[in-house]
Amino acid sequence: MGKVKTVAMYLPQFHRTKENDKWWGEGFTEWTAVKAAKSLFKGHAQPRVPLDDNYYDLTERKSLEWQAGLMHRYGVDALCFYHYWFGHGKKLLERPAESLLHWKDIQLPFCFCWAIGTWARTWSNSGNWSWSPAFDKKMVDDSDEVRERDGILVEQFFGGRDEWEKHIEYLIPFFKDSRYIKLDSKPVFVLYGSDSIYCLDEMLECWCEKIKQAGLAGLYVIATETKMSVPYLDANLRLRNGGRSALHRLAYTEGSSRIWRVDYDRLWQEYLAEKKLPGQRTYYCMTVDYDDTPRRGEDGLIYTGGSPDKFAKYYKAMLQQSLAEGNRLIFINAWNEWGEGMYLEPDTLHGYDYLEALYQANNEVMAWKTEGGGEWGSGQLSWEEYAKREADRASKSKRECRLFNQWLRNIEEGKSLDSFFLKRNYNRIAVYGMGYKEAHLQAALKGTGVKILYGIDRQAGAVTGSLPVYGLDEDMPPVDAVVVTVVTDFSHIYKELCTKINCPIISLEEIVYER
Repeated sequence: MGKVKTVAMYLPQFHRTKENDKWWGEGFTEWTAVKAAKSLFKGHAQPRVPLDDNYYDLTERKSLEWQAGLMHRYGVDALCFYHYWFGHGKKLLERPAESLLHWKDIQLPFCFCWAIGTWARTWSNSGNWSWSPAFDKKMVDDSDEVRERDGILVEQFFGGRDEWEKHIEYLIPFFKDSRYIKLDSKPVFVLYGSDSIYCLDEMLECWCEKIKQAGLAGLYVIATETKMSVPYLDANLRLRNGGRSALHRLAYTEGSSRIWRVDYDRLWQEYLAEKKLPGQRTYYCMTVDYDDTPRRGEDGLIYTGGSPDKFAKYYKAMLQQSLAEGNRLIFINAWNEWGEGMYLEPDTLHGYDYLEALYQANNEVMAWKTEGGGEWGSGQLSWEEYAKREADRASKSKRECRLFNQWLRNIEEGKSLDSFFLKRNYNRIAVYGMGYKEAHLQAALKGTGVKILYGIDRQAGAVTGSLPVYGLDEDMPPVDAVVVTVVTDFSHIYKELCTKINCPIISLEEIVYER
């Protein structure tokens, strides 16, 4: 299996629409709620501000170009655009995707997630979607589209074959675009809320028929959190966002605000431990972070204790699970859900840290896969072994950097290494570990009263140079001291050398750091 593709969920509501102007006020976009957010208690990181005040407009070409550049730089393979189709030809927030379809030179791979559901003004009404209750206002429009009596903004309609054909014919030009992501040559299409589609099997059958008539191999359909099993449904997506199940409400001591909150670690741990549905391909999608108080005010929900480092840790575990199950996609929620605190895009709080965390996590896990010599569970190099090895390498690199920094400071201050040896009458020494540190030590002691007689190395037969080199199993000539240049595992090396040679054994770090 090749690389697992990282797909980030994408909200296209960062531009003006006539509907939003009518429902929420003139000029309303997602940024309106983001800018108006309030800090509701001590330490509450609101409002969130995009780095360099980049309050972009998704109808502008430069915005999509900028996002495409970030994706390529940090290893996000595609964006999954939320797609809003309500039936009777009614669609919303379609302009960014339609613009991208027109701007074919922008290398921004993408797919669609049909966000299925009626839009209502508040969660207490009949709809699944309410954009900004904090901006709610008394309706004065008594048209069929906006009804004060029940709070309905746009009602979801599925219809029959004519409606299904109209919908899929709109989507086919996107599916044919070379940037649209595909599995098995089939365009990937996510259904958010598929369990509410009473005609799902008939509709998918119609769609697959029309798509094949259009010259495509078929449609790869992924449903979110579904328990349904119907023909043409290829996989399930465990997509998590805010949600208020299994949460408790807490009152902060600062002021009177009462905010829903959930522990970030607990959320991820429960997600990773959750069993998938048997017999069904399951793709994984978890949340970067969450804080929807810009939309919901004091009825908002916040994840507590999150950080880029924790996100990287748990994302790696989710990626390992995906590899273990042979998945070719992994999803992130989200790329730019600023009104709900779910975003990878850079801000003034963390800069590019979440993007960096994602990039490093992907690289580390995929490097493990390559270096491990096989897939997860192959019995060769486990992820835990690989992660420990990489952590040890990082620790060693930091120690070596600090060592050389101190060595250079000693030279700048006129301190020479030979004084350490001469005042202890260590005139003839050996060096354990033949490498660049040994070479620098030789150069530092050249012309002094201290002479390196030989080296010691586990790979003695493979070492070349001006000094004779002994292996640990060979008899070694007597010396006044042995210097160990290896910066890690000194205690183990010390115990091993003590059985081979009778003299003081000193670490290079002890010599360099002597005061």
